[in-house]
Amino acid sequence: MENSYCGKDCEDCLDREAVGCPGCKNGPGKEDGTLCEIARCCSNKYRNFCEGCDNSESCSKLADREGMMQKWNENKTRVSAEASAAAVPMGSADTAYSGERSSGARDNHDAPFVRSHLLAIFWLFLLAGFGNVLSNENIFGEFSIVIGLGSIINIGASIATAILMIRLGREEDTFKTAGICDLVATGLLFVAELILAGALVAMEFSGLAAGGIGAIFAMLMLLAAVVLEIIAGYKFLVACGRIVERRDFALANRWYVMSKLFFWIFGGIIILLILAFIMPGIALILMFLFVLGVLAFGVCEYVFLYQTANRFRI
Repeated sequence: MENSYCGKDCEDCLDREAVGCPGCKNGPGKEDGTLCEIARCCSNKYRNFCEGCDNSESCSKLADREGMMQKWNENKTRVSAEASAAAVPMGSADTAYSGERSSGARDNHDAPFVRSHLLAIFWLFLLAGFGNVLSNENIFGEFSIVIGLGSIINIGASIATAILMIRLGREEDTFKTAGICDLVATGLLFVAELILAGALVAMEFSGLAAGGIGAIFAMLMLLAAVVLEIIAGYKFLVACGRIVERRDFALANRWYVMSKLFFWIFGGIIILLILAFIMPGIALILMFLFVLGVLAFGVCEYVFLYQTANRFRI
């Protein structure tokens, strides 16, 4: 029982000795559940077992747990067959081309479509970062035109990125979820800023009560937008891992590790806010280290995204 996610007793499994399975946590489900839907689900939810999950009673994956070993065997057989078909004699002049061709045969994704969209998202991420710098009031406080331009660039890049993610949903559904969350969050941020600006004007001319309701409503919208942005960021990391796992298993695992570290970032923010009131000096030092860590995370995301796009080169 301890070796399985779904609750199957490994000692009673008839297929275990035939395939030499050490238990799904050390075998088919070890690498983030790549070869087992149940193991992947538990890994994404940071659970060691299905037991106790809110969806366990209605979960279709758990209901089909007896068929998971068969699916794993079929997947393993298919991958082995593809590897054999892709093999070429040493010294062949066509070796390099065959290697690229075999890589493309490992999944059914439209490689040019995926690569072009991932590269476009890569450049849009960089453009959005440039827009954030321009819209920073601490840098361009006296140049309202520059700040406005930066905001326009940032919003435009965010909308374009969300649309590209939704389009990528035809190859991997998780991209669509990320894109929809990102698009709704961008819309909420834009509307919330307009409402907040109107509320501030109302407060200035008519008093606190006039703009108080609008300000509260705007803050709630901003909070909802932040939550959606967090969901979108996490789903994007997972989607990148899933779409590339058949072409580069190691790169897919890096994406899965990034998706888990993603939540630690927000945990770190909460801890820093608490320490800022208790031990300001220590909080300042930790904040510097935290910023370096976030920058390293962002650099890794850019690098991995570019590498993932190139895995779909034909």
